[in-house]
Amino acid sequence: MMLACLTRLLQRTAQFMDTGAFLGYYGCYASALLGGRHAIERNLLYANAIRESARVNGFSQLRVFQAALSAFRGSPRATTRMRDATITLDKPRTQSHLSPCY
Repeated sequence: MMLACLTRLLQRTAQFMDTGAFLGYYGCYASALLGGRHAIERNLLYANAIRESARVNGFSQLRVFQAALSAFRGSPRATTRMRDATITLDKPRTQSHLSPCY
């Protein structure tokens, strides 16, 4: 059902950005249908997994950014508590849209 909905939406647009991409399933799917698209994932391990998946599957136009999206400028500090799987991003003080994570 989700892919059917996404397929209908992708037929109406030339742009797609998979934000919080995790393993890039939807970014790769959109790339297969539309060509080059964007995947944004904060976690370096997952961003590299998306790059490898795109390489193996021939999605050379899929651009992968290891970054965090935010309404604030600066580098976010993320903490993860595995016990309850919550993630907290500390809010930087200035405004922006794309913050690289290192």
